[in-house]
Parts: sequence; C-alpha cells; structure tokens
Amino acid sequence: MFFSFAAVFVKLGNRRRDKIPTATSGGICRAVALLTISLGVLGAVSEKALAQAQVTGQWVTLTYPMPINPIHMGLLHTGKVLIVAGSENNPTEHKAKISKAAVWYLGGGNITQGTITRTPDLTWDVFCNGWAFFPDGRCLVIGGTAQYDPFYGDPRTTVFDPLTEKFSQMQYMAHGRWYATGIVLPDGRIMAFSGYSETGAIDNQVEFYTVGSGWSAPLTAPFSPKLYPWLHVLTDGRVFNSGGSPNSNMFNTSTSPPGR
Repeated sequence: MFFSFAAVFVKLGNRRRDKIPTATSGGICRAVALLTISLGVLGAVSEKALAQAQVTGQWVTLTYPMPINPIHMGLLHTGKVLIVAGSENNPTEHKAKISKAAVWYLGGGNITQGTITRTPDLTWDVFCNGWAFFPDGRCLVIGGTAQYDPFYGDPRTTVFDPLTEKFSQMQYMAHGRWYATGIVLPDGRIMAFSGYSETGAIDNQVEFYTVGSGWSAPLTAPFSPKLYPWLHVLTDGRVFNSGGSPNSNMFNTSTSPPGR
C-alpha cells in the first residue's frame, strides 16, 4: 500500500511539471495534502492492526517439560524442531562424555499435544557448536567443546537428517571451533568461521564444506572475528560481518580454495 501511494505521488509531481501554470500549484498542494492525510490515516490503521496483533493470542505453559537444556534450536523442514545441547553447560556431563540432542514434535498445530524425543547421545560434546542448514534441509553441526574453563574447541562435525532423524559424523575440520558461526552460501557450500580453536585461541581461518568433496583447506581471513560473529550473505555472494564489535567487515567467498 505504501509503495502504491508513493507511485501516485511521483506521477502527480512529474506528469506535467513543465506544462502546469503557476496558478495551479495550489491544486497540487491540496492533492499532496490529501495524500499526506491518507498516508497518515493508513499509518494509524496499520498501527491499530499491529496493536491488535500484539494483544491477540495467549501464552501457555506446556504440561510437558523440556527434557534437556536447549542450547541450540532450529526449525526443520519437516515442521519439527532440532535441539542440540551437548553437555548442557555442565562440566560434570562433559567429563562423563554425555552429549545430548532431541527432536521436538510440535503437535501438528496443537503444541500442547507435542512430544520431545531424545536422540542417541553424540560421540563428542557438541555444547556451544555452530550450525547451518544445507539447501536440502540437513543440518551441519560444527565443532563443540573439547575442554571446559578455559574452553577449547572440537574439530568434529556431524550432519542431522530430518527424514531419518539421525546424526552422521562427517569429516573433521582443520581446527577446533567453539562458538563458531556457520552460514550457507548461494552455491550450497557451508562456511565455518571463528570459534576458539583446540588451543583456546580465536580461529581467524575460514573453511568451506562442499557436499561430495568435504572441507576446503583453511583460508586466513583478512580480519580477526569475534566469537559467534554475525554473518550475512549478500546478493553477490560476499559475506558481511555486522558484529559483535563496532567494526564491520566483508569477506569475498570467491577467493576460497577448493575442497581438500
């Protein structure tokens, strides 16, 4: 609606700019005023609609508990939710090699009828992993916790298949990653960046996972990232790092090396 009004305004202002006598300028002003009033009314109606949307609905405490600490959650294309917790921020569980995950069925539209099913524990602690979804809907889980306090990253990766609801361990990365960010690129590759390495230092190397050929050789980024950097893919394929520091950065993925 706003774009339609804007289009009318442009045509009104430009249609006869060189032919309208000065005496008609008052008519144009009145038309602009009417448009302004219309936009104001539309804005008021929109605000009222938004206010109604904000007060419509109801929060409900579910009758069933979350069986694990939901560290990382994501909606699958099946309509279920993947929950990856690892050791749940519990160093005792980490030492006991407990690494939890679960699948949440949302009840087919009635979440009160939902169920949460634990998957078999993973073979390493995926606490504080990074992840990203392949275009086919599978979830690539990147890294995790090799050691608590100070935290060291794990180099392992695994893929969750929403259809089989099972994890399959994949190729190791070149370095461990704890608090890494994963992001899918327009060509289907997944980019892994940042995170504490296996030595506890922030990993400023970028790795790319390609289906069929695995992880690329690591490529050193032209800037040092923060943990869990905020990454966004631009339309030209470059990756924009918008936070979490006052500085923003750009990474050109076309310079990435092939799979190793």
